[in-house]
Amino acid sequence: MEYFEGWVEPEIRESFVTELLKWWDYRACRSLVGELPRRISRAEVYREQAAIRSSLTAPALPESYSRLHPTDPADGLSTTMERQIALVKGGAERLERASLARWRARRQRDEWLTGDLSLRSRFAEFDELLEARWNELFAPLSHDLEEADEATCEQSGRRLLDWSHVKARQEIPTPTGGVRADYLVPGSYQQLADELRVGWHRDWKTLMQEDNA
Repeated sequence: MEYFEGWVEPEIRESFVTELLKWWDYRACRSLVGELPRRISRAEVYREQAAIRSSLTAPALPESYSRLHPTDPADGLSTTMERQIALVKGGAERLERASLARWRARRQRDEWLTGDLSLRSRFAEFDELLEARWNELFAPLSHDLEEADEATCEQSGRRLLDWSHVKARQEIPTPTGGVRADYLVPGSYQQLADELRVGWHRDWKTLMQEDNA
């Protein structure tokens, strides 16, 4: 505890250490099973500390969309996002799940930013954290799939897509001040996929470029 004096506020220090230890256990386990690099860099630890502290000190934001659905189910879709899921043969159920999460996340984030434009930098940092966490999985996955056939690439891509919807929201701190918004992480990942900042298939960058050629 004393190590964080002067940087982490006393009132959140215990929660900060608890969350950091939870992350360390998760990160070490993923290393041991070969899903993440065995070496944990100092920069990665510092980034995680900053993200946890930010999530604990951020003012609580009002949440409005957890029970809402779009009038048109296609409102959350985009051609690029849909194509990214099609590359791994995600199917109709994954596409429907992605569409709803993206619609909720975009609407909620727009509402928050309309109320306070100063939140823009906070969410920019959040998106960078999402991208970094995705790359921790995608980079070694790409290496492991160098000689893999198409069916294996699609299957691994579906697992990564499912991670972004199910496990990622439990593992990645959000800048909402403790407010629960389960759609925020998966919906933001779908937005990043639409912006071509992340992808699910091993060759998503090449394949998406070919589509746009």
